[in-house]
Amino acid sequence: MQKNSFQSLLQRFFLERLMKQQNVSPCTVSSYRDTFRIFLHFMKENKHCASSKITIEMLNAENVIEFLNYLELTRKNSIKTRNNRLAAIHSFVEYVSYQAPEYLGIIQRVRNVPFKKTQIKAVAYLIKGEVEAILDACDVNCWLGRRDLMMIAILYNTGVRVSELASIQKHQISLNRNGTSSLRILGKGRKERTIPIWKSTQQYIAEFLKETGSNDEDYLFSSKYG
Repeated sequence: MQKNSFQSLLQRFFLERLMKQQNVSPCTVSSYRDTFRIFLHFMKENKHCASSKITIEMLNAENVIEFLNYLELTRKNSIKTRNNRLAAIHSFVEYVSYQAPEYLGIIQRVRNVPFKKTQIKAVAYLIKGEVEAILDACDVNCWLGRRDLMMIAILYNTGVRVSELASIQKHQISLNRNGTSSLRILGKGRKERTIPIWKSTQQYIAEFLKETGSNDEDYLFSSKYG
């Protein structure tokens, strides 16, 4: 594999740039990996070029624009997803500009491919009565119903992302009788924040932990299959 081939540069971008030098989060690595996985598939299906034959010259502005159109029109991706894929490509070509400056002309044209503007919609929300109706709909006579009740209560209380909710481990919860209970969240970009827990939420969590055990490394939520 040539030092400055597309394949070699892409491998070093992930293993050296993202993981070792920048120490980005696993979510970022996964998102960037998916971008290039889809791009390789696009090149094979639309350009009849196997991944082993792709060159840096093929990562040109024309092919990038065609790839972005493919995301929107063929894969039916949102503009936000399109822009995320473009951000990954921009990050890669920036890395290439330092490793292989002979490609600066191609890189500059790719950098000039713009992000697409998105319409910012008003955030929809539920009023208190609607949330209470959802909580009341949970069947507390079964374990899954009690789990769902706690999930909704935590979402309502804290406003965490669904991905953050699913990744909560029991050691991230601090329950105190004096009303200072809290939940520690490691969020997007490795940003950590601590969120106060209401007494009602604390009660749901305490009862659930009593039922399921409190091994600190266990995830708070699990499926019916464990």
